[in-house]
Amino acid sequence: MGPVSRPASRERKSGETARTGRPYGGRSPEVRRAERRAKLMATAVELLGAGGVQAATVSQISDRAGVSRPFFYEAFDDLDALLRAVFEEALAVVVAEVVTAVEQAPATVRAKTHAAISAFIRYGEANPAIVRAAFVEAPYHPTIRALMRQARETIAALVFEQMRTFYRLGTERESRARFAAHLLIAGSVDIMGSWITGQLDLTPEELIDYFTDHYVAVADDLADLTPTEHTTH
Repeated sequence: MGPVSRPASRERKSGETARTGRPYGGRSPEVRRAERRAKLMATAVELLGAGGVQAATVSQISDRAGVSRPFFYEAFDDLDALLRAVFEEALAVVVAEVVTAVEQAPATVRAKTHAAISAFIRYGEANPAIVRAAFVEAPYHPTIRALMRQARETIAALVFEQMRTFYRLGTERESRARFAAHLLIAGSVDIMGSWITGQLDLTPEELIDYFTDHYVAVADDLADLTPTEHTTH
């Protein structure tokens, strides 16, 4: 009689079952995949906050999240794909919060501008790891730098649309309005980086007010209006 093989351990069986299409631990494969993906994204944000972009490696993220490498690559093609998912989700949340704030603000240019900027700054206060990576470390990481470029384009387009709506700009002023929107956003990115690193000693409230003053001033100059002359309808 040949040697009797030992039965697989319970731990091994559990691991194999987790990789099949059968429910495991009362959760379907789809639910488990979504949970692992969310855990990896949350851990990436945590490591970005603790040690910056250099700390967010596949090994460190997987180990901290308690997710094996095969499951990491089941969720994301590579580290860049994970970072892209993190920042795209953050941008979607920011845009949604800003749009909601603008819609709920009183129908004046200053009120809506203040509401939009306030929503953005408050998001940054609640998510310092994302904001620091976006505004301070982006120049040193190709993927985040590219994502920030896309984010600037998206937000500049929102600013342009608000200018056109608030001031009823004609087509002859649209090119100048687009230029102004991109100028404002590019400057804001640099200012946010300086504020986050402590080079600008401003409270969040002061930062919001200063941004509001300059955004409204640029828009009013473009439209040859004063803030009191125009409200939205």
